[in-house]
Amino acid sequence: MKYLLILISLSPFIGTFGSNTGIAYNGILFLSFIMTLIIITDYFDIFPKRNLSLIILIFYIFSLIFFADGFLLHPYNQKSLFKQNYQLNFNNIEPDLMLDLERKNYVEEIQNIFRRNGFKNGDPILGVYEIPGLIYLLGGISPGGILWNEEFLDMFFYNLNQSKFSAKDCFLIIEKADYSKFEDKLKYMGISLKNDYNLIGDIRNYLKTKTLLYAPKR
Repeated sequence: MKYLLILISLSPFIGTFGSNTGIAYNGILFLSFIMTLIIITDYFDIFPKRNLSLIILIFYIFSLIFFADGFLLHPYNQKSLFKQNYQLNFNNIEPDLMLDLERKNYVEEIQNIFRRNGFKNGDPILGVYEIPGLIYLLGGISPGGILWNEEFLDMFFYNLNQSKFSAKDCFLIIEKADYSKFEDKLKYMGISLKNDYNLIGDIRNYLKTKTLLYAPKR
């Protein structure tokens, strides 16, 4: 039994190995194991009640620490919530949404480039990859669903073909450095980035990596 308790208590830290997320974030994900630890110790009367109360108190303290770190100070892939103080100038989708300054400038730069090239609310956008929130904030739609990564390309383009839009009708946002499989899929469908789209933007996002923006040739 004691080996099981040790394994459960260490599981949040063991789960961190091989991951690019921190201990605090994994601690949140593995809190169910800590709860299991408390239930087992209580059920089998492993510790005196007074000691168990101390364990529960420590558990609550760590829960508060994990919450503060994971949701307030270091939200996943974002800056601290205390730095989310800026509203988008054009935003009528989520008027109460607050962003940090770098993300605000990034979204507005894309919006300005798209608008100068004929984009209107409700126009289709293909996002490569994992950017459904950005498409939503820009006022666009993603007719193929969410393109999470290259493994979803077949399903995404199947859904797109079932919609009223063609890939040739869509604006493109490409955030990933390697988008070769996406481009290969377009070629398979008889679509060329060079011939069927205009490159309208080559900008840096808030992570200082390249973002390519394309508009359909009309």
